[in-house]
Amino acid sequence: MKTPNRIDIVFGIDEAYVEPLMLVAYSIAKNNKMFDEIGFHILTGGLSGASRQKIRSLERTFPHVHFGFSVIDDNAFRNFPLNIKHISPIAYGRFLIPTIFQDMDTMLYLDADLIVLGDLGELWATDIREHCAAGSHKQYINDQFPGYKESIGLDEDSTYINSGVMLLNLKR
Repeated sequence: MKTPNRIDIVFGIDEAYVEPLMLVAYSIAKNNKMFDEIGFHILTGGLSGASRQKIRSLERTFPHVHFGFSVIDDNAFRNFPLNIKHISPIAYGRFLIPTIFQDMDTMLYLDADLIVLGDLGELWATDIREHCAAGSHKQYINDQFPGYKESIGLDEDSTYINSGVMLLNLKR
């Protein structure tokens, strides 16, 4: 359930993204004082106990922050295309978010390689009742990754959103 004093954010990471995840979680906790609680939900194909403890250490620094871990079988995505070299199969875990978090209405999905410099309140308050998701239109994708749209079955003129920042309406 979406409440005004809590934000729920989901990430998909493997061992290679533990440090970046900690940095983005720290930046969110530091810059978002309007939320009484921040729920970080980590989708992973499996993290070591040491990595989980390292991530949870942020709960001591920020008592309003809580981490939960959901282990998914990322082998199901091994044959999915990995058209950008830094993307791993766990990135496809975002497709499972509505089935994993059935008790939630809304979640913010973020890639772990971000820094959040401001308040997420306005984004979190975006009315998406009539939509499945809200994302940023990424117009320069063909400049950054020539031929990428075509490689995933889109025409060059098709709309493409940055799936690294998405507000999700899980009930829709």
